[in-house]
Amino acid sequence: IIMPEAIKFWAQTLKVYPVKRLFVDPRFCDDASGIDFQWGHTDADLKIFVSAQRYCGLINSDDSHGTAKVQIAHSDACDWDQYDRPIAGSIDFCYDFIPLREDGTASEGVTKFMIETAIHQIGHILGWKSNDLPYFYDSETGKPRTPRPVDLVMAKCIDITNRGANGVGAEEERYMPSNSTMIRGTTHKNIQYYMVVTPRVRQVVRNHFNCDSAMGARMENQPTTGDCFGDHFEERMFLFEAMSATTS
Repeated sequence: IIMPEAIKFWAQTLKVYPVKRLFVDPRFCDDASGIDFQWGHTDADLKIFVSAQRYCGLINSDDSHGTAKVQIAHSDACDWDQYDRPIAGSIDFCYDFIPLREDGTASEGVTKFMIETAIHQIGHILGWKSNDLPYFYDSETGKPRTPRPVDLVMAKCIDITNRGANGVGAEEERYMPSNSTMIRGTTHKNIQYYMVVTPRVRQVVRNHFNCDSAMGARMENQPTTGDCFGDHFEERMFLFEAMSATTS
């Protein structure tokens, strides 16, 4: 029930140009087979490989509170088409941290939570990860938002394990999205964050908050994944959004 319901959510949310035949390359996706590449699949736009592990590890340590967060699930895209659109990915569910009854069944609340978790993980596969931001396309022109080839530059990270002054961590070499996709900003307390500023995202944020001066959607700069820019929406502003970190 979990994956079918999550797939149903995204099928109702997104519309894409359909793929005539989907070929997944096993050189990039460990779980793919030769059949996935040689014969492909019809009537599918995305292939997801799902597995379960007992323990997936810690997301990070929150040194300020002396606590650590565990992963309920983890996901990644593993193959893309010629337009940088994800066509395959994997989800690992970490079942040691899924609260089940003694007989191994799940309550209605846990089932709902796991459906929301699957929705969230599919969202990461579909492109909501900062590593994918340089490969976003302009929906109006059909061209990449960030010129090719994408530049590898030194970026100031939101480093959640070794955070320095003003919330700025170490610098890392990263493929940097264009300023029309993501910008860096600071709060009134001079704490650093990154923000997605594509026209569609900006307009949705302005409508949601009834604020015509909003620039875009802030990305989380608190401990979630340890990513340089942030892989989730800012929880303080987007608590119940599917891509907030609350369900990951």
